[in-house]
Amino acid sequence: MSAWAIPTILSIVLVAGLTTFVVRRRPPPVLWPALLTAHVAALVFGIGDLVTSHLATEPVLDWIGLLVLYAGITAVGPAWWILAVRFADLHGRPFRFGRSRWIHAPSVAVAVLYCALLTNPWHGLFLTPQLSGRSEYHTLWWISAGLGYLLLAAALAAHLVLARRAPSPAVRSQAMMMAAATTMPPIGNMLYVFAENAPPFDPTVMGLCAACALFIVGIYRRQLFTLSPIALAEILRRESDGIVVVGTEGRALYVNPAAARLFPEAELEAGRPAFEALAPLLREPTAPAGPLSAEELAHAACDPGRPPGGRLYRFGERGKRWLRIEATPIPARRARLAGHSLRLRDETALHGAMDAVEDQASVLAATLAATNEALLVIALDGTIRYFNERWRELLGLPDWVRPGLHVDSLRVPLAERLADPDTVSGQVASTRRDPLLETLNDFELRDGRVLESASQPLLRNGVISGRVWRLRDITEQRRSEAAVRHAQKLESLGVMAGGIAHDFNNLLAVVMGNASLALEEIPRDTIAAACLEDVKKASERAGELTEQLLAYAGKGELELEEIDVSRLVRDVAELISVSIPKGVMVRYRLEERLPAVTGDASQLRQIVMNLIMNGAEAVGEGDGSVTVETGCAPGPDPRVLLRVSDTGCGMDEATRARIFDPFFSTKFAGRGLGLAATLGIVSSHRGSLRVESEPGRGSSFTVLLPCRDAPARAVASSAQPPPWRGRGTVLVVDDDDAVRAMASRILHSAGLAVLSACDGVEALRVYREHGEGIDAVLLDVTMPHMNGERAWRALREIDPAVRVVLSSGYPEREVSRSLRGEEGLLFVHKPYEKRDLVERMREALGA
Repeated sequence: MSAWAIPTILSIVLVAGLTTFVVRRRPPPVLWPALLTAHVAALVFGIGDLVTSHLATEPVLDWIGLLVLYAGITAVGPAWWILAVRFADLHGRPFRFGRSRWIHAPSVAVAVLYCALLTNPWHGLFLTPQLSGRSEYHTLWWISAGLGYLLLAAALAAHLVLARRAPSPAVRSQAMMMAAATTMPPIGNMLYVFAENAPPFDPTVMGLCAACALFIVGIYRRQLFTLSPIALAEILRRESDGIVVVGTEGRALYVNPAAARLFPEAELEAGRPAFEALAPLLREPTAPAGPLSAEELAHAACDPGRPPGGRLYRFGERGKRWLRIEATPIPARRARLAGHSLRLRDETALHGAMDAVEDQASVLAATLAATNEALLVIALDGTIRYFNERWRELLGLPDWVRPGLHVDSLRVPLAERLADPDTVSGQVASTRRDPLLETLNDFELRDGRVLESASQPLLRNGVISGRVWRLRDITEQRRSEAAVRHAQKLESLGVMAGGIAHDFNNLLAVVMGNASLALEEIPRDTIAAACLEDVKKASERAGELTEQLLAYAGKGELELEEIDVSRLVRDVAELISVSIPKGVMVRYRLEERLPAVTGDASQLRQIVMNLIMNGAEAVGEGDGSVTVETGCAPGPDPRVLLRVSDTGCGMDEATRARIFDPFFSTKFAGRGLGLAATLGIVSSHRGSLRVESEPGRGSSFTVLLPCRDAPARAVASSAQPPPWRGRGTVLVVDDDDAVRAMASRILHSAGLAVLSACDGVEALRVYREHGEGIDAVLLDVTMPHMNGERAWRALREIDPAVRVVLSSGYPEREVSRSLRGEEGLLFVHKPYEKRDLVERMREALGA
């Protein structure tokens, strides 16, 4: 064996040592088994090179050595390529293909080429071996070599990318070292392959020796390379606490960035005295004005008898910050001391939190003392741990009751004050049987107050340590809840009343519209005309009933104008005179030229009618009188007074409490809506209503309405315009067949052509078919499938200039609230007569 075998043997020894190191240290799973495969492949290559270059004396032995050599050299490329990608993934710089199955494609290609090598003696496409010399390379060998070089070049690029972009300096150094190790064996191999004359040995093993030497230096000398991503220096660098390693002579051996940030003004750096740099900046907690000396700080921090957990100091501006210094001895060989590791922990936030907890505790104590709720805390053994003064006040407990007594001592004082002591005793017994039970109950005191009692277990670290009881006076709350329930009942009745009024208005629209239309078609002096007049008047009275329903439901429409209340009472007197029983005399005491009241004349007229009729019905069939007075009420605010008094049977207190409830009536056939609607109308006019009554002494209802300073202006009568006849086509949309037919007849009688639809969906279809010929739309608001508002918006999308008249039994204010300010939109209220509908349609058509 020649001396040229020494590099090969050295490479085998070095690779074997590195392989053993890898196996013993066990790299992270992400690097396993690529790292081990790369080392074993290099070891196999070295053994094969030793056999072919220095030991083979026969062709068969040379061929076996070649198979071993190429088994190693072909496996190095794929293994090192996979190792480079996995190493980058480990340190936070992953490649997109790092976890892809295609990363193993080169390994498959290398395996196929190696199989071609195994069959080489039969086809000669790979190489021709030369005993103790360089083989002759053929096509498949060049493909295999090119693939190997390409994989090593890709691995080199991955190492260089990581060396440039890794956040950790240690990782960057590792990547640079691995990049250097990647280049050395391929360079030696290229020198051997491409040299004109074959060298006496394969320089590849020299590159392998250099790479192994580089790894050994990095591991044992410079401590650059670790198989695990955890490096001590990196841990200390990233530590949030300050770390200062101090030698036995007091000089700093290492200072991490956190320590330097804590004391930027100090010369705290490696090689300088650490305690001398820190001492002037620290203060004892009990003597913040006196600075420390370096000797005091060193003794306090490193004294073997120091308290566990380190010592606390103040530092920073005016000593407002807190620092804990904890020293850990660093042992050396032979039980000697190499120095101390000082951990500098900024506890400013911790002490701030502790101060905040103390403040919160004091605030909580003051809150518990001042709260309106009574609180009682009982320990698990029944001892009273705490109660606030509200507990004593709410239950009227004697002064001898105090914390530390057993809860059974409260049994007698509580029994004297509770309306039903057994109820409370049962609750306490239930909580004793089930300590996790949470309770919420009400109980009454003997003085009529209602208390809410709630309790829940007191837990400490998940273990029951007692129970907390809370008492709250809910007497007023229960009264308020009763009032709210009553208001909700009235609200639900109001919703029902509004719905009834809407549906009833649809029926009245058919009756009133057809009656007004029929009256125009027959002579006035016929019996049929008189009957139709009666029908029309009856429908108008029915309309007044729906107005009462709407007024009670809060949906009445206010058409504001200046009103003389005395003049309005005279108008009402003429209307209802025939409805008052013969034995009832109505007296009027009306003041002239009253200040004007701003309000809705029809609704105020309803008030007068309701109050007069209510007084007349209170008198009954016997003789009596109803007096109606108007005038100015005394007081600082100008108000008009309307008082209606009767000499009827009067009311007791229970009846007076319910007279404004809807559908409540003392009369057998009464509707019970008059006074409820009256109260709603008065409220909507910002007025007030006062009732005075006693059984057998009659009743008096006084209405006060805000007014202006000047009297109301007289209303000039206007001449009735001649009937209007128009031209054009109107689309009538209503889900009620009778209303749709009635409206169509009225519009026909006014000279208009009519199309009809039963709902919004059909209206859109008709408008799309005949849109160019439709001049206006009469659109009901409340319809199934698609209501009037949605249909109007859809019509606007089809034709922005569409002209629409909305119709509804609800007032215009309620209907058009979401459509207020829209152009081309008019409204007609149901029930309507012919003149109302024709007038609105004339406005819509602009005629």
